[in-house]
Amino acid sequence: MPYDFNRKRLSILFKKESTHLIITKGALKNILDVCSTVETGEGKAITIADQRQKLHQQAQDLGSKGFRALGVAYRDFNQDSFSKDDETNMTFLGYLALFDPPKAGIADTLKELQLLGITPKMITGDSKAVAMSIIKGVKLELSSVKLRISRENLQAVSTQIVARLKWHGLS
Repeated sequence: MPYDFNRKRLSILFKKESTHLIITKGALKNILDVCSTVETGEGKAITIADQRQKLHQQAQDLGSKGFRALGVAYRDFNQDSFSKDDETNMTFLGYLALFDPPKAGIADTLKELQLLGITPKMITGDSKAVAMSIIKGVKLELSSVKLRISRENLQAVSTQIVARLKWHGLS
């Protein structure tokens, strides 16, 4: 099942001999939404209800170190094909932590721009924790940082703009 922006995840069907698994990765919230259990370090599946806050906190801790955290989940499956409706009752397995360091020399470039009276702007789809880590990493003064809009608010605004464009016949 390819990635799409509504589900914010993608899934594959892994087959080896008689084993069939749906493996899913994507935005943590969207992965946790389709999970009913979480696999412990000992390989035991436990109910996810009491673990959600801890899992979100671990992802935020990764974000504060500059890592983008995706969730990974799986479920046993006994058929040769699947649909997005089968992405349910999954077991959360862990995170994919991705690190994309700022380009070398960017801190000096940003400082030069500020000396010229240019205020750098950062537009990102990353979490607030990742964005703040990047800001600290490039040595921008935190007092000059203003968080204008969250990803969720931006998505809501974008939906409203698209609706207006359609109403005016522009999309």
